[in-house]
Amino acid sequence: MRFEPPYGAMRDFVAPARPSRSLGTVTVVFLMFWVSYWGLPWLLVVLGVGRDWLADFALGATPGMLFLSLSSFALPIAALAYGLRHFHQRKLRSLLGRGEHDSGLFLNTLRNTALCLGIVTLSGGLAVPLIVDIRPLPLWLLMLPFALLATSIQIAAEELLFRGYLQQQLGALSSRPFIWMVLPSLLFALPHALNTVTFADAAFYVSWTFLFGLAAADLTARSGTLGPALAMHLANNAVQFTLFGFKDGPMSGFALILYEWDGAPLTWIQPDYPLASVFFLLTSFLTLLVLWLSARLAIRR
Repeated sequence: MRFEPPYGAMRDFVAPARPSRSLGTVTVVFLMFWVSYWGLPWLLVVLGVGRDWLADFALGATPGMLFLSLSSFALPIAALAYGLRHFHQRKLRSLLGRGEHDSGLFLNTLRNTALCLGIVTLSGGLAVPLIVDIRPLPLWLLMLPFALLATSIQIAAEELLFRGYLQQQLGALSSRPFIWMVLPSLLFALPHALNTVTFADAAFYVSWTFLFGLAAADLTARSGTLGPALAMHLANNAVQFTLFGFKDGPMSGFALILYEWDGAPLTWIQPDYPLASVFFLLTSFLTLLVLWLSARLAIRR
């Protein structure tokens, strides 16, 4: 199977997937991942956890609840690890690509991309207008290691599934980018519509996440390792979770800078403010473009 330039590194990246390429098996492992994720709230209900606790868990407005919410992605990672070993007779680390045999490559691409993108993403929240609170810096610094740990678990789960497992398995079935790049990115993007309340927001969020998935898949295929995609995802989410948030709002438990929130569902695309919405769209997609180009600069591919 021949992968066209600039994706020659995909040949080595998909090598661990070649011995077991059944599409039915891939579907089963994929479903195992999502059942373990969506089944957690039901498991908590069975264990007697109250509705108020579950609502706080989903909202993530306090440090403790956000840590638990993000760290819960460890359960889908465990399900994916079990599926890999049981159905494919390989280990979770095989999803890292060439990093499995060359830890220097994986760690170098992860470090270089993370450092580059960490600087780029700092400007992302500055467009939000009204700061109402700033957490005490000593408290925020104390929370930061736990915030980065929980965020790393969350982004690792998504990257291991979509850019690791699916990109490898589908790449072993076909060298066509539509199969191993576009389809996993669609599967990655569509569930994000559940995080929105309006059609306009859903269209924006799914589109942005789909393009993010394409960018992460491109970086993985160019480098032959999951390091750059993990770094890009971590840089993006870490800034969102640890620097900027809405006071008492969703997923704001770790945020240093808090903006005004009236308690209503958050919407980003507002027809009553077309210029502001256009500006938001432009800055969002341009930020993604800068992220991708900066990551390519970091890996020099």
